[in-house]
Amino acid sequence: MVGGKTFNDTYTQQGFVNASNLTHYYTPGSENWHVSTHATAHLYGEGAQGTECGLYNTIAEVLDSRHDYAYFCSNATIASVTEFAYRFKEYSPDDLQKTYPRFTNRTITASAGECLLYDVINQTAGPANWDGRGSSTKFFYGNDPTDHITIPASYLGQGYTIYIYRGSRVPSQALDQLCGAPRCMWVWAYKDKYNNKSSKVFKCPITIGNVGNTSDDSQLVSNDLARIAAVSIALEGRCTTRSGENMARFAIASLANMAAFNPQIQVSGEVPHLGSHLEIRWGFVIGLIGGIIFAHLALFLLAIVAVGKVVVKDDSPLAVAHLLLPLLDVLAGEGTLLESKELAQVIRVKTGGKGFVAGPKVVEGEGQIKYSMGIGSNVKERREWLDHRHPAGTYL
Repeated sequence: MVGGKTFNDTYTQQGFVNASNLTHYYTPGSENWHVSTHATAHLYGEGAQGTECGLYNTIAEVLDSRHDYAYFCSNATIASVTEFAYRFKEYSPDDLQKTYPRFTNRTITASAGECLLYDVINQTAGPANWDGRGSSTKFFYGNDPTDHITIPASYLGQGYTIYIYRGSRVPSQALDQLCGAPRCMWVWAYKDKYNNKSSKVFKCPITIGNVGNTSDDSQLVSNDLARIAAVSIALEGRCTTRSGENMARFAIASLANMAAFNPQIQVSGEVPHLGSHLEIRWGFVIGLIGGIIFAHLALFLLAIVAVGKVVVKDDSPLAVAHLLLPLLDVLAGEGTLLESKELAQVIRVKTGGKGFVAGPKVVEGEGQIKYSMGIGSNVKERREWLDHRHPAGTYL
C-alpha cells in the first residue's frame, strides 16, 4: 500500500506540509492574496464568536485534545488573568479542502489581565460629524482634562458596551498604548447606563503570548501582528448588548481565523496521511504465483513419497475395501444400495451361481499361507471364523 496519508494518530511521513502564513492578516483578491486592513482582524474575531471552545487547565491538555476546536478556553483564572489558547494545524498538500488536520504542538495564547474600572462623572457634546455620521459625545472619568473618551453618538444605546482603541497610530506602531510589554495592549470599553446603573469605563490589558514549540521563523507571530490581534475587538468600534464581552476571547478568535483563512505556505514537517491506494507490481506478483505453484508441486511429490511408506493394517477399513474390490468388478456399478441378502443374490446371478470366497491360500513355491478374497464356489459363512472377522494375514 502506498500514498498512505489520515487524521492525527494514524500515519505521518516526513515531507512538506501546508501551514498558515502568519506574517499579516490577508484577504483573497481577484487574482492573488493581499495584505488586509485592520477590519479583517476584527471580522475574523467576530466570525469565531459563538463557536464551541475546548476547556483546559494547562497547555498540556490543549496539546492532548483530540477535538478540532476553533480555540480553547481556560478553566483556571490565576491572579485575575483569563486566558484563551489556539493550537496550530497543518495539512497535507493534497488535502485541498483542509479536511484532515494534523494537530501540531505549537500554541499561542491571549490573556486579559485585571481591568481598571472608572465611573463616568460627566459628559459633553463632542465635535459634530466626528465620525462622518453625526455628532459625538465626550465621557469624562477623571479630573484630568485628558481623562475622557469620545464616542460617536450613533454607537450609543442603553446597555451597550462599546470597545475603543485609543491609539493615534495603527496598532502595530502604537507603542504609547503598550501595557508594559511589547505584546500587551490597553483596550478600552464604555458601558452605557442601564437599569439605573451609571455609565462605566473599562481599561483592560490584553496580552498575546509567543508561539510555543516553534522550530522555524515561519511559525512565529510577530509583535506587530500580536498588537493588532490584541485590539481587534475595538478596531471597528464594536457594540454589544452583553456587558463585559471578553476582549481576550475576541483576540484569540481573530488569530484562529487568521490561521484558518490566510494563504498556505509549504514548510518541512510531518505530512498527515489522507488514505491508501493499492499499487500492484506485476513483476513481484508473477514471482509470487510461480513460487506458490512450485511449493504445491513439491508438497504433492513429497506426499506421494510419504504415502508410499504408510503401513495399512490388514483389518483396517482401507484393507477391507481393497479386498472387496473384485465385487465391484462383478457388480459393474449395480446393487450398491442393496441389503446383504439381496446383494448376495445379485452376485450369484452375475457369477453364474458362484459366490464370494474368502480364505487361506497356499502360495506355491514359497511355503506360505496367505489369505485371499474373490469369486468362487467354495463359500464359507463369516460366523464360522474366530471373532466373526476376516483371518489376519496378507490378502492378494
